[in-house]
Amino acid sequence: MPRKLPRQARSQALVEAILDATAHILIRSGRDAANTNAIAVEAGVSIGSLYQYFPNRDAILSALVHRHGHRIHALVTEAMQPPPETLDEAIRRVVHAVFAAHRIDPGLHDALDHDFAHGPGAHHHPTTKQAVAEQMGLLPEAVRAEIRCVDAAHAPLVVAEIAHSLAHAALVHPPEPRDEAAIERQAVSAVLAYLRAG
Repeated sequence: MPRKLPRQARSQALVEAILDATAHILIRSGRDAANTNAIAVEAGVSIGSLYQYFPNRDAILSALVHRHGHRIHALVTEAMQPPPETLDEAIRRVVHAVFAAHRIDPGLHDALDHDFAHGPGAHHHPTTKQAVAEQMGLLPEAVRAEIRCVDAAHAPLVVAEIAHSLAHAALVHPPEPRDEAAIERQAVSAVLAYLRAG
């Protein structure tokens, strides 16, 4: 946990600079390079200022993970307001939101998946998959009634996996240039086909 929360605009800007610097180091050099001294230098702040808000590197990394996860969650949640009236509309919105979430910072997204998604003591940050599964569970009853897949209980998880996997393939270090819009359309088609396969 941070030592204290930033209250004023100046302190908030300092904390944001520290988190941005940490993200840059993670993307460029990986987790091992993100020590507090390197972060302070990258952020252009004194090590004393850094320690006013964060007791150690893990607290900084945790705050960065939380910030990134919060942005993703907010984007997916906002995409589903007002509630969709049809299943087609719901899936178009949720898949578009997943692709948009992967555009927020693909390099950071990849670094967090690589360094924090697995292993004991890992930072299990909020993910696009969690946000999608949550929103699928909140669909209006009339929209849920359109779902015809055999195991509807697992539909939120499957939809999240399909959308996330295709967005990741299209936007996070693709091996070659890809038509993002075309892959997004195919993701919508794949999800709808799955949900209607009764």
